[in-house]
Amino acid sequence: METEDSKQHYFRWRDREMQVRLVYTWIILDLELSLFHDVKTVLSLTDFKLPVPISEELFLSKELAVGEFSLEQPPDIDIANDANRPSLQTMLQWLFKQGFDSTRRKHLNPTTLHVLLHAILSMIRNYRQLFGYMGQDARIRLSVFSPFSKASTKTRMDEMRGLLQYWLGLFNALWPSSTRLGDGDPCLPSPQLYGVLITYHFICLETVIDMPAIENLARQRRPDSTIAQMDTALKDQYIQDLVPVLFHSGQILYLLRVLEQTSLPPWWPAAIYRVTMVLWATSVLFGSAWKQPSGVELLSPIIIDASLHDDDSNLSPLWQENSESYSVGGEGAGLNMPQSHTPALSVRGDLSNATLLSDPQRVLETCLLAFEKGRSIRFADGIYRKLKQFMASRTTE
Repeated sequence: METEDSKQHYFRWRDREMQVRLVYTWIILDLELSLFHDVKTVLSLTDFKLPVPISEELFLSKELAVGEFSLEQPPDIDIANDANRPSLQTMLQWLFKQGFDSTRRKHLNPTTLHVLLHAILSMIRNYRQLFGYMGQDARIRLSVFSPFSKASTKTRMDEMRGLLQYWLGLFNALWPSSTRLGDGDPCLPSPQLYGVLITYHFICLETVIDMPAIENLARQRRPDSTIAQMDTALKDQYIQDLVPVLFHSGQILYLLRVLEQTSLPPWWPAAIYRVTMVLWATSVLFGSAWKQPSGVELLSPIIIDASLHDDDSNLSPLWQENSESYSVGGEGAGLNMPQSHTPALSVRGDLSNATLLSDPQRVLETCLLAFEKGRSIRFADGIYRKLKQFMASRTTE
């Protein structure tokens, strides 16, 4: 039976929960601003000792009525001493120690998973900045006693990739791969999860590309042939590992394509812009190596945005050991591309109509088609015009 005390307790708890969720919203906003503006995160998550929020479904559930609330053990409204839920600081410790057992995973939901990506991106930004301090001149050698080197920093970046893989395992624990992978459309319970997964793929890209360097390359207006003839050491400053670039770019395009227009995240135009520039750079830097020599039969292209996958096994034909191959990629790429296969993009999701990544101009045209999916807003229109102008400038060179 409802009492005045239980009603007050419920509304106090709900007000406090709304405050907690507001803080987490600011953390996610900081993550997105950092990701799409290529700046370091502003917020330090170690300062947040507030509890993790409950799931969106439970918070919005009509079943959580005032009368029912009083029948169960209510959450502690004092967020500084919440005994029922771990703090954000505790969740971060579990993440970096890879200590999420089955009991601790019950605290995971789309919001907490999203916030955990903030911590990983913060560290990636620091390591990327460290690469910038070291410079790109191969003639510069740091002291043998220096604790910092490109090799050691790459090792740290590899650790971040391992941590991202662990994060994906946590995601799969809540939404198993068997329910959302394959040739059909993915099946995730909410649009928010698609946004979280797209963010994950973008952060994975951050470990193997330098987006500001790619944008600087685009502004230089150098002919495609000149860019393609760069030394591999120079190419490495833009793209450090080709396979993850192809895989994560394809997954981002696929996820954006299968979402309904009304379910697209608010930053979808920025997402298309980034993946377009990354794929253009991939094509202009390495596309010449994918062009088929005369007399060589072209097999079916490997479409990188054909379906949803957890790993790059769908691209395995691109580096089969039994294929006649040649080296492609910069330092650390370690990829042999067979002459019989070329990565490609689907045109509007049509797998029978593919754009080969060996043609930078066609890659730009195909990526621009992704804007047809979203609604016309000033933000999207501005980015679309910017990319159209860039594409037009490339045709005149």
